[in-house]
Amino acid sequence: MTSPGPDKGAAAPSSWLPAFVAVALIWGTSFMFIKIAVEDVPPAYIALGRIALGALTLLVMLVVRRESLPRGRRLWLHLFAFAIFSSTVPFVMFGYAEERVSSVLAGIWNGTVPLTTLVITLLLARVGRGAERPSRQQIVGLLLGFAGMCLFAGTLPATRLAVRGLDPLFLTAARATLAGSAGLIVLVATQRRLLPCKQWPEMTAAAFCTVLGFPLLAALGMMTVPAAHGGVVLGIVPLATAAAAAVFAGERPSRAFWVIGLIGAAIVLAFVLRRSGGLLPSTGDLFLLGTVLAGAVGYTLSGRLAALMPGWEVISWQVVIFLPVAIVATVVLWPHDLAGVPAASWAGLAYVGFVSQYAAFFVFNAAMAIGGIARIGQIMLLQPFVILLLAVPVDGEPLSLETALFAAAVVATVLIGYRTRIVRR
Repeated sequence: MTSPGPDKGAAAPSSWLPAFVAVALIWGTSFMFIKIAVEDVPPAYIALGRIALGALTLLVMLVVRRESLPRGRRLWLHLFAFAIFSSTVPFVMFGYAEERVSSVLAGIWNGTVPLTTLVITLLLARVGRGAERPSRQQIVGLLLGFAGMCLFAGTLPATRLAVRGLDPLFLTAARATLAGSAGLIVLVATQRRLLPCKQWPEMTAAAFCTVLGFPLLAALGMMTVPAAHGGVVLGIVPLATAAAAAVFAGERPSRAFWVIGLIGAAIVLAFVLRRSGGLLPSTGDLFLLGTVLAGAVGYTLSGRLAALMPGWEVISWQVVIFLPVAIVATVVLWPHDLAGVPAASWAGLAYVGFVSQYAAFFVFNAAMAIGGIARIGQIMLLQPFVILLLAVPVDGEPLSLETALFAAAVVATVLIGYRTRIVRR
């Protein structure tokens, strides 16, 4: 499903993007320098040096600008608390952390700060004077959105785990069988009526993309490329979905959106070409690009159908449509040597069948219904980074600086693309 564009009064990217990029570079490179410094300097001394030099710089700025220090005991107490929690504690903890983990991993964990800040802000706003008081439903929507994003992020690592012992065709069929069985139970239990005849073609087309195309192409891609690599490529799905909405859902993105979309596509293409070591993408990357296309079309068609019925019913009908074919394919493709299939592969199959293909949609659709599509949809920007983090313990993949930087670049283009105007016809 696509998110609506920003309000007409939203600031143009040119008014904030240069400062945004400068801050990102300054703050981002600090993790690299911390990693270098901790090799010879204790973390507490590094934090002390950062704070002392920063204070000296600010004092010089006050003198140059002829400004005085703030007054008032209450204000100084607030500044003291702010300094402890925003500078002293994190600066020391970053140093100790980077004695044990890479600067890349530290930077990715720091990337989750905006979401945790939002959660804490919502909680504190409930008791703060004069603050907007969010409802309990809004907080629940945010938490459900984050949970749904994490569930979806586990798809590629779980698929990578499953294809180590299972054929991709069997994995796709078995995944659809598990999800279809769950969907059938839900539809029967809720006594849903059959769809009108005019909705079957569009529902079938959406199911072809989300139940067959996306899982199969992702499984084929995960046979040859790491899950973290796939997370970077699939990070462009939101922009691809918005482009598909222009074709299938009557939306009119602005010229700026198409420019940002081309930049995002160029970043992904540069990444896959660099990793393939040649002028052509690898076979795994072609499968992943097909996954992006299938996901974009499938999500767009699902979004159109969700305007006619609840989102959970849309995904339920999609997985049920392919259930008969999936059962037959699962039986035909059943592994001959069950003893040779690792338990981890079966676990990966169970995850992508019950969670990725079905349950995650329930959680995320509920979040969008409670918290709003635009607000909750922004949480999906964190998905490439969560995939990178999950790929380390689940698949044992190393975390490289290059992959993290490309992931950040893709997320940045998606974020900027979200701020461009999209008009519904």
